[in-house]
Amino acid sequence: MAALAEHFGTCYVMPEGGSNALGVRGCAELPTEIEANLDVICCACGTGATPAGIADGLTGTRRALGFAVLKGGRFLDDEVRRLQREAFGRATSNWAMDDGFHFGGYAKRTPSHSTGCTRPR
Repeated sequence: MAALAEHFGTCYVMPEGGSNALGVRGCAELPTEIEANLDVICCACGTGATPAGIADGLTGTRRALGFAVLKGGRFLDDEVRRLQREAFGRATSNWAMDDGFHFGGYAKRTPSHSTGCTRPR
């Protein structure tokens, strides 16, 4: 980061995936931009920041659903809670994380899953 500051001057370096309180607060604004009346907002998830923020920005009974893109993504449950506490001082319960669609790693897929959406075995 020192090299970036030296090259660009005073700057703020956002962590990967926007995974800090500022990134989560920014994602909390996303639901207000969606005009459709939705019950669930789904998103791919690598760091937990996007569903952490979206869940906090939802009202009523609306929920957020994150799909882990990384194999072994169960750690994201704890990460979403940590990020929400860091950004808002509390964690919400209006979200869930599904770790069954990574297909073995980031951006992987199987031939049988290239045209439809069924849970891998």
